[in-house]
Amino acid sequence: MNGRTSITRRLTLLFVIASSAVLLALGLVIASSVEKHFEEQDMEVLTGKMALARHTLEQMESQDDLTHVTHLLDNSLVGHHGLEVIVYSLNREVMFTTPNAHFPLDLVAANAARKPLRPVTWTLKGQTYRGIAAELPTGISERSRVIVAVAIDIAHHQAFMRSFLQTLWLFVAGAAALSGVLGWAVARHGLAPLRAMREQTQGVTAQQLSLRLPVESVPVELAELAQSLNEMLARLEEAFLRLSDFSSDIAHELRTPVSNLMTETQVALSRARSADEYRSILESNAEEYEHMARMI
Repeated sequence: MNGRTSITRRLTLLFVIASSAVLLALGLVIASSVEKHFEEQDMEVLTGKMALARHTLEQMESQDDLTHVTHLLDNSLVGHHGLEVIVYSLNREVMFTTPNAHFPLDLVAANAARKPLRPVTWTLKGQTYRGIAAELPTGISERSRVIVAVAIDIAHHQAFMRSFLQTLWLFVAGAAALSGVLGWAVARHGLAPLRAMREQTQGVTAQQLSLRLPVESVPVELAELAQSLNEMLARLEEAFLRLSDFSSDIAHELRTPVSNLMTETQVALSRARSADEYRSILESNAEEYEHMARMI
């Protein structure tokens, strides 16, 4: 092929790239939407528990109510698997925490101070959490504030996203292969008029220069090419006819002097002649030769 790439292969490759890019972009958009949906679901649960914690803490009137408040918080978490809560004072004294809670206290304190109720994600001991934190007042006094952090285990969300992305990649790979087969078939079908034009032009010979391509039966994109080929064939036919006519004229012009030379030579050889007669014949032949030389 001398390094040349066929149009069919090029169109097939472009079709595969375009379809794969579209499918991949669509899959990533869906994945982003699903991830956002999971975050919204988590935030709905987290903000609800944060509001419950705020309401519960506002019921504290003294430190003696701490036992009652922690009991209320503990009851509010019944049935919420994977949800963890921690309440601690500004001097890092833990007032309430769920069993086996995994909170990075520095991150929680910083998030509560700078970005209250903004979700943050962290990984501790092989588990990933999404949580929010805020400084909440208590009912003891206006200055009595605590830090409350609520987090939820998002391992099942991550497992779903990994499975989704794996399925997405497999689907894109399969779709790319299928697109390649379909693209090749479509390209072959789309280029059929070109192959038909090639077969028709193969019938053009020196004896069949009158052949023309049917412009009306080819696609619009190839009509100009077919018209240009027809015009080229017309010019070739005209030039070939002119060359044939010229050749006929040359043959006719050369036939007469050659015939004269042959006749005079045969007559001269029919019998013996004098030197003057041979000279006269040679002079006549020389004139014919000069005439032929001028024509050539």
